[in-house]
Amino acid sequence: MKYTSTKSEELMKNMAIIILAFTTVYGLYMYTMSPDTLPSHFNLEGEVDSYSSKTVVLLIVGINLLLYFLLSYAATKPKYFNYPVKINEKNAQIQYDNIIQLQVRIKLIITIIFLFLIWLMVDYERVTQMQLEKLPFVMILILLITITYYIWKAFDIERRLK
Repeated sequence: MKYTSTKSEELMKNMAIIILAFTTVYGLYMYTMSPDTLPSHFNLEGEVDSYSSKTVVLLIVGINLLLYFLLSYAATKPKYFNYPVKINEKNAQIQYDNIIQLQVRIKLIITIIFLFLIWLMVDYERVTQMQLEKLPFVMILILLITITYYIWKAFDIERRLK
């Protein structure tokens, strides 16, 4: 079964690749420019309560790249995904398309989250309290809403095909 991306999906794929490349270059550059110790955890008031070696920046870059490429590879094997509905000949193509659309969005959101994590660690002094308190929760909420929407969409597709 073949999947054809829409223009908006191609745009999201390209944005994710650009953000991934920028995050990698930015992370590597900031690794060389940062002090040996960086903030790595913040309490609910936005205060630093834990520090780590700057090698954590390299770890974040590596995890970001690994996730991106694993998700890209997984997109080539949609029949192995877990679906909230039973896959059959009647619904397979549309459900595979739905999961690939979800994955395109997840890759974009994750690359943005990892960029934010690196920025937060290496440029903590310029991060505002609002950004520190609200932005991580907003990004995770967007990720959860996106996943929830596509799960609902899978059930809706199944309902419409009956």
